[in-house]
Amino acid sequence: MSFGVQASNFLPSLSSLESKINQISINLPTIPSSLLNVDIFNSVSSLVKKSQMINPFSIYPTNNSNESAPSFSQIRKGEVMQKGDKGESVRELQQKLTSFGFGVQITGHFGNTTEAKLKEFQKQNGISQTGKLGPTTIKSLDRPVLNSSVKSDLGKPTVLGTKLAQSAKKIASARSTVGWCYAGVADAVSRVAGNFLYGRSAYMAAPILANNSKFKEVKVKASDLPKLPAGSIVVWGKTSVSPHGHISVALGNGKEASDHIANQMTSLRGHKNVRVFTAVA
Repeated sequence: MSFGVQASNFLPSLSSLESKINQISINLPTIPSSLLNVDIFNSVSSLVKKSQMINPFSIYPTNNSNESAPSFSQIRKGEVMQKGDKGESVRELQQKLTSFGFGVQITGHFGNTTEAKLKEFQKQNGISQTGKLGPTTIKSLDRPVLNSSVKSDLGKPTVLGTKLAQSAKKIASARSTVGWCYAGVADAVSRVAGNFLYGRSAYMAAPILANNSKFKEVKVKASDLPKLPAGSIVVWGKTSVSPHGHISVALGNGKEASDHIANQMTSLRGHKNVRVFTAVA
């Protein structure tokens, strides 16, 4: 952006001022270099006088801190994080929501999507759905999460299952997105078992897998999903709140891979209509 008017259009002429006006320097670092014009700058430098004339360049904003959100320790003591906040603690919130199955991009900005996912998390945990992160909600987010020490007791992974888990982990780590679970899983499957998954929504994979000889459907309680052997494919059905469902590949350690890696989900926004397929080869 540059000035489109001459200095005489908005500054009084030198001849109209008393000659005793002292020249006062302007703090150059506060003025965007792209806005400077030598003639304008020299005129303003000659006309500005302390306490008598506002520095016209002061209307341009300076950089503000990228941190506006309270820290988790501050929230535990009573402060509240809400829409519009930004900073590392917002990133931490987004990471925790994603790990609990409420996927949101890790941007560090508390926007509409983060607010909506937080409300969903609050609803599932019996908390008032304010869409704000306060002391009550953070207690639920502080719950211990599953880690690599989780062991499967639902059978050992097959050779194909191990390859599929490795492929899915690699692709999910590279993508690191939210909302493209089917694309991530289909890519992983195509690399080790053939290109046969299709459709616009994740839930559509269930009947396809059910008719593929390389996989077999098994009955598993939702609470036992973190114990699945590596390479198992978990498909969640569509609901009113999840019209596309969800799909992921179990990594065998309590984690799942789709278009990102997270703790294995045991419900999809409160629903448990899930089908599980394990690799047989």
